[in-house]
Amino acid sequence: MSKIYAIKDEGKFNLSGALEYGDEIISIFNREIPVWSSTGPYVLQMNNKLSGFMPDDYLLIVGDPVGIFMAGMILAKRGFKKVKLLKWDNRQKSYFPVIIEI
Repeated sequence: MSKIYAIKDEGKFNLSGALEYGDEIISIFNREIPVWSSTGPYVLQMNNKLSGFMPDDYLLIVGDPVGIFMAGMILAKRGFKKVKLLKWDNRQKSYFPVIIEI
């Protein structure tokens, strides 16, 4: 089954609704290091955590926009031309898939 790569950990958000699309949520963005000090540690950490990302997996779009952008850049650099995202819909109170193809 697919894995879901979340830009942030659960924190104040309950991400469990995303499990409708996969069997595991993997947090890939660590907020313990201030992002404004240097993006290098984040890029290295995200690159490592996204190393197992497969075409059937999802990127859960929640959290810091810098982290979202970095994750997209890392996947593009790794050669992904198509990425499946999960986006929260406030009206439906659920996640829905969005496919980005470049």
